[in-house]
Amino acid sequence: MSKFLKATGRELTEWRALLEDHLGSASEVPHQEMARFVVSQGVSDWWAQSLAVALEQEIGRRVVGQTCAGTFSANASKTIAGDWLALFDAWCSFALQWPEASTSATEKWRYWRTPWPDGSKVVVTCQSRTPGKVTFAVNHDGLADNVSRETMKTFRREKLAEFAAGC
Repeated sequence: MSKFLKATGRELTEWRALLEDHLGSASEVPHQEMARFVVSQGVSDWWAQSLAVALEQEIGRRVVGQTCAGTFSANASKTIAGDWLALFDAWCSFALQWPEASTSATEKWRYWRTPWPDGSKVVVTCQSRTPGKVTFAVNHDGLADNVSRETMKTFRREKLAEFAAGC
């Protein structure tokens, strides 16, 4: 069973046929219009965005890792045992090598951001998922191409593993 069938009750091919029956050729329908249509069919915003991206990949409008702006994004995440606020402070100490970093916070999230020398941006989010478990997610946005994406994805995974090993 595909992730789309499990989450929405339809396979990607069924969504494409339904969308094209209502809106015309998928290659002519903008991303936002695709997503709005899927939401109108009772699907959550998150799954609607996922479906729209998958449809755009299927028709060749974008490749894996490419954003609607044409840039690329590398993502990595790791769940670590411990207290989330202490681990976020530990991350900030670990990441001192990036002096331009800034932090912000909400009741449930902590954010660490830094510009990258190539003009792209890195955001690390920290959240307590369950008691004693903390998820760190790294998003590196604005990369120029898929080669940069793969390089940064590997680098981000290595940095998260290095950080986790020291906790």
